[in-house]
Amino acid sequence: MGQAFVVALAYWILILIYRFGANSMADQPIVVGPFVGLLLGDVVTGTLIGAELQVIYLGVVNVGGAQSTDTLYATCMAVALTLMTGIPQEAAITLSIALGYIGLLMLQVTRIFFALMVPVLDRIAEEGNRTKYDIAFNAHIIIGYGFGAVTMFIALAAGADATQAFIDALPPFIMGGLQTAAGLLPAIGLGVLLNMMWDNKKIIYFLLGFALVSYLAIPTLGMAIIGVFLMLVNLYRDQDLHDLEKKLEKAKGFALSDEEVFFNE
Repeated sequence: MGQAFVVALAYWILILIYRFGANSMADQPIVVGPFVGLLLGDVVTGTLIGAELQVIYLGVVNVGGAQSTDTLYATCMAVALTLMTGIPQEAAITLSIALGYIGLLMLQVTRIFFALMVPVLDRIAEEGNRTKYDIAFNAHIIIGYGFGAVTMFIALAAGADATQAFIDALPPFIMGGLQTAAGLLPAIGLGVLLNMMWDNKKIIYFLLGFALVSYLAIPTLGMAIIGVFLMLVNLYRDQDLHDLEKKLEKAKGFALSDEEVFFNE
């Protein structure tokens, strides 16, 4: 019960920081996982789960009010299920993908609540009482984003034992399937991201990474370091080309603004 309350409170605080405080990192698994893990006493497991979910959600882009899932809800539930029920980390990650849609549903309930509160806030605004309006406005946001936290608390408090019993009753092949699916999900996340940014000119880097991992067995951290160096090389080269273009333009007697160069490209 106590751990369920802590996780639900953490979700509530983080979603307020993300939505009300306009901090775009507050719902990212790489941030949420270690935070929830720290609260539950196992920051290492929380970090590992957050990192894997971050890879899965790399290609997820939320535009305006159109969201595909609630990464904050999914991460909180994945870490909580692993540390509170003891189910395998991979299975918890797979289950959390589906649970993220419950969080998304609760966000729609929140938006409905906000819409219902508009006439109330309008009436308070017409009274001209600034203090009363500020209190009502802040309160309705804090309450509205608490719906997801309530469902999370109920699910973890009342369902932790039931979840554990259900997991224990599952045949081994189902748990094995969930763990296998968890191994495939990061590849899907990277695939979605590559689909968005793919350029035929970049295929050489893709093949280089494949060759280094396959034939030289370079670990992930090593590949990340190599990637940073390649990125910096490209960045410095592009800056040098940009400076050279400006010098040539000045030599010809005219110069394009940065905006004109951007749109010409």
